[in-house]
Amino acid sequence: MAPTDNQKTPQGSDATSRHRVASGLQLKLWLGVGLAVSTAFAALLVYQYRSARESALQHLLQEVRVVQEVLSISGQLTHQVMLDAGLPVTDQTLDLLPVHAFARIAKALDARRPGALRITLVLTKHQDPSERQDPMDAEAINFFVANPVARERIAQSIDAEGHGVLAYTQPVWTQGYCLGCHGEGARLPKTLRERRPPAFGYRAGELFGILSFRLPIEQLRQETLALFWHSLGAPLSVFATLFLVGGALLQRVVIGRIRNIQGATQSLAAGDYQARLEVGGQDELSDLAQAFNQMADKIAARDQRLSESEERLRLFVDHAPVALAMLDRDMRYLACSKRWLSDYGIAEPSLVGRSHDEVFPKVPQRWRQAYRRGLAGEVVKSMQDAVSQLDGSLRWVRWEVRPWHTADCAVGGIVVFTEDITERKRAEEALKQANGHNRALLEASLDPLVVIDGEGHISDVNGATEQATGMPREDLIGADFADYFSDPEQARAGCRAAFEEGEVRDYALELKHRDGTTTPVLYNARVYRDPGGAVEQVFAAARDVTAIKRLTGMLEARLRLLNNAEQWSLEEILRATLDEAAELTNSAIGFYHFLERDQETLALQTWSTRTLTEFCRAEGSGLHYALSEAGVWADCVRERRPIVHNDYPRLPHRSGLPEGHADVKRELVVPVTRDDRIVAILGVGNKPRDYGDRDLEIVATFADLAWDIVERKRTESALRASEASYRRIVETATEGIWSVDAENRTTFVNARMAEMLGLSADAMIGRPLEDFLFEEDKAAHRARNQAAQTGDGRQYEVRLRHRDGSELWVLVASARIASSEQAGGGSFAMLTDISLLKEQQKRLERMAHFDTLTGLPNRAMLADRLHIGMAQARRNGTLLAVCYLDLDDFKPVNDTYGHAVGDRLLIAVAERLSGSLREVDTAARLGGDELVVLLGDMARHEQCLQSVQRMSDTLAAPYEIAEAGALQVSVSIGVTLYPLDASDADTLLRHADRAMYQAKQAGRNCMRLFEAEARREPSPPADSA
Repeated sequence: MAPTDNQKTPQGSDATSRHRVASGLQLKLWLGVGLAVSTAFAALLVYQYRSARESALQHLLQEVRVVQEVLSISGQLTHQVMLDAGLPVTDQTLDLLPVHAFARIAKALDARRPGALRITLVLTKHQDPSERQDPMDAEAINFFVANPVARERIAQSIDAEGHGVLAYTQPVWTQGYCLGCHGEGARLPKTLRERRPPAFGYRAGELFGILSFRLPIEQLRQETLALFWHSLGAPLSVFATLFLVGGALLQRVVIGRIRNIQGATQSLAAGDYQARLEVGGQDELSDLAQAFNQMADKIAARDQRLSESEERLRLFVDHAPVALAMLDRDMRYLACSKRWLSDYGIAEPSLVGRSHDEVFPKVPQRWRQAYRRGLAGEVVKSMQDAVSQLDGSLRWVRWEVRPWHTADCAVGGIVVFTEDITERKRAEEALKQANGHNRALLEASLDPLVVIDGEGHISDVNGATEQATGMPREDLIGADFADYFSDPEQARAGCRAAFEEGEVRDYALELKHRDGTTTPVLYNARVYRDPGGAVEQVFAAARDVTAIKRLTGMLEARLRLLNNAEQWSLEEILRATLDEAAELTNSAIGFYHFLERDQETLALQTWSTRTLTEFCRAEGSGLHYALSEAGVWADCVRERRPIVHNDYPRLPHRSGLPEGHADVKRELVVPVTRDDRIVAILGVGNKPRDYGDRDLEIVATFADLAWDIVERKRTESALRASEASYRRIVETATEGIWSVDAENRTTFVNARMAEMLGLSADAMIGRPLEDFLFEEDKAAHRARNQAAQTGDGRQYEVRLRHRDGSELWVLVASARIASSEQAGGGSFAMLTDISLLKEQQKRLERMAHFDTLTGLPNRAMLADRLHIGMAQARRNGTLLAVCYLDLDDFKPVNDTYGHAVGDRLLIAVAERLSGSLREVDTAARLGGDELVVLLGDMARHEQCLQSVQRMSDTLAAPYEIAEAGALQVSVSIGVTLYPLDASDADTLLRHADRAMYQAKQAGRNCMRLFEAEARREPSPPADSA
C-alpha cells in the first residue's frame, strides 16, 4: 500500500518529521509486542506459581495424612497389644495408651523440630485451669460438632506467636475402650483420679477431641518457590522466541504501510486535498486506506463547499444593506461589511484584528453595556439611537447586538448590526411638524371639524366644535357623534352613508348647543383609509349656514310673497310680510304703517297675525294721526334711520301705550325710503333676545319688499296689461333671475343676472346653463339636478364663471316650471350675489388670527404657536426663546410725524423682523409697539442669545419713511428660555415682559434675560404692557 501518483512526497523537514514520527510508531509497536508477550508471560507466571503452591500444599497435606494414619494405626495396635497382654490401666501404664502416647510423642517432636510441623491432641472436655484453649482449636472443635460427617478441616491462620500457619485438623471420636478411663467419673481408678484431673463423662460415638497439625506458612512458601522456579525454564525460552518473531513480523507487515498512511495524512493536513492511498489486500489497514481515501474525498468536497460558502458570505457581508461587524470576546474585529466602513466614515480597507475601542474610543456607555450583555449571551435590540460619526456628525441608527457561539456552544463573541435611519427619522420629524401644522390649521378653522371612528364615536375635534356645542374637548372625545344634533337618527344615517359611500356632501343637520340653541349646518364628510385600503375614520366638516338659511328664508319668503302678490289683497300681502319678518327674527309682534307725502301724518295699516290674535286688542287699522303724537317707535321717521330699543321699559322718553296695546319689551323699527322720502315703516317687537344687525337686515329687506309689493299692487292693472311692464318689474329686482327649459338651455335672464356675469342678456339666451359653470363643478350640478327632478323648489350655493374668468358665488333659490306655464317645462331661479359675503367670511377668518395693521399673528395665534413651541421643545430636548420687544422712542415718532407715519414705521419693523426670522420662528404683535418673537429649536443657551442679538441689530438699522425720511429706533428686549423657565404659557410671557421692563430700566436698546432672581423684583407698571 504505497502513495498514489498524485500524492506529494515530503522533503526536508517534512521527511525528517515523518521519519521521526515513524520511528516513534515503530518503538511503540515493539513496546506493544513486548507488552503483549510480557502480559502473557506474567499470566503464565501467575498460573505457574498457583500451580506450584497447590502442588506443595497437596504434598504437605499428603505427608500430614500419612503421619496421621501412622499415628492412628500405631495407637490402635498398641492398645490392642496392651489388651491382649492383660496390662492393667494404672498410672504407670496410662502413658502407654495410644492417645497419651501420641501426646507425649507430639511434645517430643515439637521440642526436637521447633518451627516445623506441630502435632497436638486437643480434648473437648479436658479442663485444666493452668492451660488456655487455643482459638483455632476451639474453632475446629465447633466445626466438627456442627459437621459430624466431616473427616478433615484445612484453614490458614496466625498462631499465638504471630506466625502464619496452615492448620490441618481431624476429629477423634470416642471408642468403647476409651470409656474405661473417660466414661463415668466414679468408675475411674483411684490412682488415676489422684494423679491428674481426668477428662471423663464421654459417651461412645461422641467427639472426643481433635488431632491438630500445624505447618508454618513459610515452609509452604519455600516449597512453592522451589517448585515455581523449577517450572520456569521452558516457558521463558518460548516467550522470548515469540517476542522476537512477533515484533519482526509486525515490523515487516504493519510499519511500512502505516508510514504510507502517515505520509498521506500529513499531506492532507498540509492542504493537499488530492492526496490518496493505493488500496491492496483485505485486511484492516486496507480498510483504513480506503476509509482515508473516502475521508479525503469528503474533505476536498467540503473544502470546495466551504470556499464557495465563504465567498457567498463575504459577498453578503460586503454588500449587506445594513452595517454589520463580527467581534470576538476581546472585542477585536473578525469581519465587517463595507457598509460598516462607509457608514462610520472609516477610510481603512479592513478592520480585522483591530480593537473596537481603538477604532471607536468614544463609544456611549449604553452601547458598552449592550456589548457586555451580548457577550453574556443576551440578544440586545434598540429601536433607534443617535450616533456620533468619526467626523463629528450625528446620525440616527437602529442597532442590534447578538452573540455568536462556538462549536461547544460557548459565546465566542458578538455580531453588531446597525441600520442608518437618519432619512427616515428626518421624514418622521417632518411628518410631526406637518401634523402639528395640520393641527394648527384645524384649530384655525372657524368651521367645526370632527373625526369619527367606525363605531360612530368622536375621536377628535377642533376648537370651533367646542364653541358650537358648548362642550369641552375632553367631554366630546369618546361621545356618540349623533348626540349633539337635534335629530340624532338623521345624524347617524349621514355617518353611515359616509362610511358606506366614502363621502357625503352638503348633508343638512342642526347642531345642538348645550344651552338648547341649535345651529343649522351643512356637513361634508370623507373617509380616511389605512395603507391597506381599509376604512378607519371619517373626517367631517360642518359649515354654519345660519346666514345662508336666513337668506334662503328671505328668498323663499320673497318668492311666496311675489307669487301671491297678484291674488292677495294689499292687507293680506302686508300681514304676510309681517308674518314672514316676525318668523325670521323670532318676534312676537309686528306692524306696518304708511307715512303720507306730507311726512307728518301716519296711516295705520296692519299688524302681524300673532299680534292681532294673541297680544293686541286696540283699534287702529286705517286711522290717521300726526307724527308728533306718535311714541318712541316713530323716532325712525324723526331721525330718518332704523331704531332699536332692546330695553323699551327703561326708555326715559317713552310716552306710554294705548289701552289694549300689546306690552312692548323690545322693538326694531325700520323706515322705508323712496326718492329721499320716507313712505312707510315696518316694526317688530318682543324678540326673546336683543335685536342685532342680522335682524335689522331682515326687517329692512321685508320693509322694502312690502313697499315694492304695495307699489306693484297699486300698478297691478298696468302690469297685467303689458308684458313690458312685467319685464321692467323683473329687471328692477336686486337679484338675478334666470329661467331655463327642460334641457337646461337659457330662456330668460334679467339685466341684473347678465350684469352679474359681465354679459348681455342676448348673449346668454339659448346657451346651456353649464356654459357658465367651472369644469370641476359640472358633475355636481348634474347630480343636483337629477336629485331635484321630483322636488318643487330648492336652495343651494353655486359658483358661476364670470366673463373675465373670475368666481361669482350666488345663492340659488329655484322652482320648477310646469309645462302649462312654459312649453316643455323647465325651472326658474332667483340668484343672490353672495361673493361679498364669501369675501367677508375669508376676511373675518384672517382678522381672527392676524393683526390688521402689520399682518403679523395676533395674540390668539401667538398663544397657539407658543403652546406648539413648548411641546416641541419638551419633545426634542431643545430650547424655546420667548422674546418680548418694545420699540424705544416710538412715542416721539407719533407725536412728531403723526400716527400715519407711526403705522408705516410699525409695518416696516414688522416686515424687517419677519424677514430676519426662520420658518420655525414666530413674530406677533400684541398691540401698540409691543411685539413678541418665538425662537424655537435652539440647541444651546448661547445660540439663543446670539439670535436675539442679531435680531436687535437688524431692527436698529434706519427706516426710510416717505413723509419723515430716515427714522431710527432701538428696541428693548426681554427674553426667557423654556424649559429652563419651566412655567406655563401665560407666565412665560409675563416673565419675558418683566425682563423687557428691566432692559428699559437699564437704559433701553439692550436685552435682558429673565432669571430666577427676577421673580423677586417689582413688576412693571400697569401701563407698560
